[in-house]
Amino acid sequence: MKMKQTTLAFVLAAVITLAFVLTTDMVAVCDTAQRAWETTTTVSPIGQQQYTVGWTIQSTGDDGKDILTTPNVTVSAGTEGVIRVCGANEENGVFCTALVNKTATGLEVITTVTIKENGKTVLNTLQKTAVNQ
Repeated sequence: MKMKQTTLAFVLAAVITLAFVLTTDMVAVCDTAQRAWETTTTVSPIGQQQYTVGWTIQSTGDDGKDILTTPNVTVSAGTEGVIRVCGANEENGVFCTALVNKTATGLEVITTVTIKENGKTVLNTLQKTAVNQ
């Protein structure tokens, strides 16, 4: 399976104090079928140095668009949050991480999404964004 990144776009939006959305469109191409992956990550403050990170992960193939999962994790600034949506053997599933760091000018947010099918990684993204406050 070959992977080709087609678009990487960041969209920032303010909600109450701070919230933002990061969008990455990925296309995975294989010999028999074409599938596009879309991941959207939203980070919102929930308290002093605490944030909720939520993902919407969609797959688009020949049969249309399917939402695979919408996991959420709560993280404290400087502490990585991890969420796994998978079976016990972790051969198939969605694996997400989030790290929110305070900086002198605002926040730095690093998120990853990895999707595995039949033990093989079919999508692997890393997003790093600075948000000035």
